[in-house]
Amino acid sequence: MGADLPAYLLPLTALFLAVSVGALGFRAERRRGYGPFIVGVLAGTLLLLGKFAADAPEAVYGSLVLLIGASAWTAWPIRSTTGARSAPAEPQLQLGSLGVSTMTTKRKIEVFSAGCPACDAKLADCCAGRGPEEPTQRAAGLGQPIS
Repeated sequence: MGADLPAYLLPLTALFLAVSVGALGFRAERRRGYGPFIVGVLAGTLLLLGKFAADAPEAVYGSLVLLIGASAWTAWPIRSTTGARSAPAEPQLQLGSLGVSTMTTKRKIEVFSAGCPACDAKLADCCAGRGPEEPTQRAAGLGQPIS
């Protein structure tokens, strides 16, 4: 064992190495593959052997460089080779819809009253029927150039 090291240091170091190397392997197939995980396992083994078996500081520092490199390797973003994502071919459901109505087949304008004291819980004339009416809105001045 290394020179005058406490007995708890080996299991504690092994535990923290297992957690950090395990994080490199967790969902590795979604990121950079298992390359960073393998480098992390080699770095952890080299660290434990260099610190507790051989008492070689060069091995310890080299393993730390490898472990940091593996962490940077797995954290580096992957470039997309397909370019910009295209829009989906199938119609998309509206948020909150319960049926099969899609945004392309159902267009609905809902008018809500927010309890405004100026509105006095009444809808404007243009929205009093089943929805906004263009003639009533044009008569109110909507769609006219601002002078």
